[in-house]
Parts: sequence; structure tokens; C-alpha cells
Amino acid sequence: MTMQDTIVPVIVLGLACIFFFAAVGKLRSFTSFQNNLTQSFGISPNLSKLIVPILIGTELLIAIALFSSNSSRILQLTLFVASILFLIFSLVVAYQFFSKDLVRCNCFGEAERPVSAYDLMRNFLLLSATIYATYANHHVEINTHMQAPAIIYWLQFGIALTLCLLMMHFHEFFSTIFSDKDY
Repeated sequence: MTMQDTIVPVIVLGLACIFFFAAVGKLRSFTSFQNNLTQSFGISPNLSKLIVPILIGTELLIAIALFSSNSSRILQLTLFVASILFLIFSLVVAYQFFSKDLVRCNCFGEAERPVSAYDLMRNFLLLSATIYATYANHHVEINTHMQAPAIIYWLQFGIALTLCLLMMHFHEFFSTIFSDKDY
């Protein structure tokens, strides 16, 4: 088993968790997310009502496909779609971040804080990981996270979930570390 055989399944499972928690967070704050699209991104309320269910459904489908795919082609396609989604999210948020006064972060549900440079870094890391997994999946046996012994799978899942939680709270984690406040 190569390092790539170990890393790719962790990335795939981590991305599945990211998309799952993003969808669940948006479902829990459905109206707030719709309002944020209108206020932060200038999308009309009617268009926002159309976009939000499609976005949440897409995130859930990506999570399900990443968790359960046993076909290399389906996994490859899902990773490609995920990388396109991350690219679009990142470009739109970065554009709004640099051109507007205030853009609210609703990546994982309701958040009152504005988007920060840490959020942009997180998106760049997620995009990079997705592109790496998309490329590396060509060289790894079909969806090794589904073929690994149970103990290896659960260890990979535990690492992936830990990394997912770090990504979800990237802003809070790094703003605490680099804060000037004494705790």
C-alpha cells in the first residue's frame, strides 16, 4: 500500500463529510441562507429560492456519492463536479470579499461573521485537495476506502472527520491561534 493509497481515501471521506455537513447546515438555516444570498451576493429573492434547494441537493448528492461509490468512474466524476463547485464557490466568494464591504459566511449554515481571509484559505485547501484526489484517483485502485479492511477504513474515516471539523472551523481555529488576546 502506497502513501497515495492511504491519503486519497482520507481526502475522499473528508470531502464527503464536508459536503454532508455543508448541506445539513444549510438545511438547518434554510431561510437565513436564502437571505444571505440576497444580501451578500445580490441575488434576487426569487432566484435565491430556486438556487438554495438545488445547491443543498447537489451537496447531498456529492456527499452520498463520495461515501458510497464503488465505481472509479463515478468517483472520478463526483470529484470533478466537487472541484468545479469548490472553484465556483471560491471565485464568487473571493470576488465578493475583495469588492464588497461585507459578505457573510454561510458555508456550513448560519453564521453572522463576515467571510475572512481564513475562509478563502480553507476554500483553496479544499479545492487543492479535491483536484489532487481527482488526479490521484486515476492511480489508486477503485475506491480503496471501500475495499480496505474495516479497521483501516475506520481509522481513515476518523482522520477524515477530524480534518473535516478543522476545515469547518478553520476561521475560528486560526483566528484564535494568531489572536493578540491573552487567554
